[in-house]
Amino acid sequence: MRLSNCVVVLHSNELDNDAASTPVDISVSIDEPSVEEVYAAIKRLRNGRAPGPDVIPPELLKCAIHPVAHSLHSIFLSVWRTGKMTTDWKDGIIVTLYKGKGPKSECSNYRPITLLSVLGKSSLM
Repeated sequence: MRLSNCVVVLHSNELDNDAASTPVDISVSIDEPSVEEVYAAIKRLRNGRAPGPDVIPPELLKCAIHPVAHSLHSIFLSVWRTGKMTTDWKDGIIVTLYKGKGPKSECSNYRPITLLSVLGKSSLM
């Protein structure tokens, strides 16, 4: 992680290292995801949000939810079985938003948000 011009940049390998040291939550199901779970995850995506690096808005997935859910299910099963996920789904764009008070020249008057891949979010829900 590095701080550059009020922007924190996290690289996916740093996130992987953090994830490796996180304790296992035994209350989470370890079964393969079902098509129904993928369908439900797509429905839970919030509309009107800025897309991440993949430039896919949630509304696009919802327009053709049945074929999209089946296609994504095949991809998610592959990820589940191999344990390998494309780094594109792990990366995000971090942008800063002005809080609306104080001088705009001070970093503390901004809050960071991360724009993540919609497909990556769907795989984690």
